[in-house]
Amino acid sequence: MQSFHLRTTWFAAATLLLASGISEARDVEVPAELSTVISTAARVPQNLTKATAPVLVISRAEIERSQAGDLAELLRFYAGIELGRNGGPGQNAGLFLRGTESNHTLVLVDGVEINPGTLGGAAIQNIRPEVIERIEIVKGPRSALWGSEAIGGVLNIITRNAEDGLAWSASAGHGKYDTRSASVESRLRGSRGGIVFGLANVDTDGFPTRSDSETDRAHRNTTLSFKADTAFGGTTLAARYWEARGETEYLDFFLAPVQQDFVNSVAAAEVGLSFRDNWLSELILSQTRDEIVQLDSDDYVSTDRIVANWQNTVSPGSGHTLLAGVSVGEERTQSLSFGSFFADKTRTRDVYLSDFVEFAEHRLLVSARHSHHDGFGSAFTWNVEPTLQIDDRLSLSLGIGTAYRAPDGTDRFGFGGNPDLRPERARNTEIGLHFELGRARLATSVFQNKIDDLIEFVFDPVTFEGGNINVGRARISGIEVSYELVAQDWRWRAGAIVQNPENLTDGTTLARRSKRSLSTSFSRTLSWGELGLDVLASESRRDSPFSDIVNAGYVLANVTARVDLSRRMALRMRLENLLNSRYETAAGFNSPGRGLMLSLSYTSP
Repeated sequence: MQSFHLRTTWFAAATLLLASGISEARDVEVPAELSTVISTAARVPQNLTKATAPVLVISRAEIERSQAGDLAELLRFYAGIELGRNGGPGQNAGLFLRGTESNHTLVLVDGVEINPGTLGGAAIQNIRPEVIERIEIVKGPRSALWGSEAIGGVLNIITRNAEDGLAWSASAGHGKYDTRSASVESRLRGSRGGIVFGLANVDTDGFPTRSDSETDRAHRNTTLSFKADTAFGGTTLAARYWEARGETEYLDFFLAPVQQDFVNSVAAAEVGLSFRDNWLSELILSQTRDEIVQLDSDDYVSTDRIVANWQNTVSPGSGHTLLAGVSVGEERTQSLSFGSFFADKTRTRDVYLSDFVEFAEHRLLVSARHSHHDGFGSAFTWNVEPTLQIDDRLSLSLGIGTAYRAPDGTDRFGFGGNPDLRPERARNTEIGLHFELGRARLATSVFQNKIDDLIEFVFDPVTFEGGNINVGRARISGIEVSYELVAQDWRWRAGAIVQNPENLTDGTTLARRSKRSLSTSFSRTLSWGELGLDVLASESRRDSPFSDIVNAGYVLANVTARVDLSRRMALRMRLENLLNSRYETAAGFNSPGRGLMLSLSYTSP
């Protein structure tokens, strides 16, 4: 532990020293990376600089440079996002955003929810970076705009978009643990519309998932992505499909080798109608599928969700956007686990409204949603977010909002299930300062998120009989700081969070959440290609509410490089875990050691 603190102190000092030396480019043009158009914060397109809530955007350039094997590997190098992973490739990965639970982050693919209706958070370990255009992460409650699960925030994965003309790319790679990957993608956009098709595959022997085993556990994943759109007159038509399918081997509680098949998919069709120049009406029909089938037993879990969403966006004047939407959904869940079976059909009906106003240089977002759920009745959530523009570079934002998570099928009907459960509810308050410094941006937020009616399994220690009850309470307070600089041929990003994720029921720290973490990324474009470094320093974490095990703090560093062999062909390299740190994000489960991954890519003219 002393070594961890020494390395963290050195790293923090180096970060502050570098930051103090960067004062250039205060009056230069803002680069495109810092003025991206986003769609998740207010559910309508807006410039990143206009957002009233903390937003993190991971661009396609950053995704490519990271050479991450899956979405979980990519997200871990961003402060405020913690991962608890049960081993290596394909193993379950819990995402803890700003100290909230792993099922308190709403995960979307192109605006469609992929969180399962059975148990836990979205299967981010199955999402391949090759098909992602960018990722938008909104921190803080967003149930008023997006519905259930958005207590810690919303993570929206936007898949690849078509560009003007015809373009295609392909890649193939090999690395440690006999990992083999390949991908191909084509994109076409003409005067009548666009189409994108992508296919990615990974096959790895993996490594022993458990620290007390020497049995490697393999993983295979094939991902398909498709998009098409066209427009005529004031009408737009679009269709999209994403699917991840494969097989994951793992070890059960008794260290016996077992395996499972998985399927995650999203299909959506969209019709948009423009009336005059200020009214857009959109109807989106979507279907989500989440399925895991055990190959060594009859156990399985399945979610099939169909949603119709009708959204209207009206701009009555410059700087004024009104949003009104209606959503109707039906979710079918089934589960067979250790002989316990349930099947449930739940209908939801939602109405949501928001008003975004700019007056002078100031901004205000007000939003509200009424949700009706067959299982528990109704829920009302809201957000009020004013932003005061103090001068050309400095703005002050305030945010108050509520959120909820509906009890899932396993909470209600699985082991210890209780069909009378209420939704988990949260209220968040925060204040933020944002500095626009030309090519650089500095942001800080102080927040407090109070969560009530947490669902916990309560049992009699003598008879071991019990069930799920709304008895838990939590308070997560903290401060988060981020800095980003985009220069002509180099880029630097740093972030830190200090938080206290407290279980108010017994006064302990919430499991698998550290109180302090620090991350930084640096990349430099050179005459021969690009060189990058990602570093994460994370403090110790309590592993489980049912044990006294503490997972030690650690420092993780990855080195990436791209060598341009020609204008179209490149050799890419990722050196994972440069320091060969031995660490566990979940007690008893291994993490990858030092390893090298090489890939060759080609992009058409």
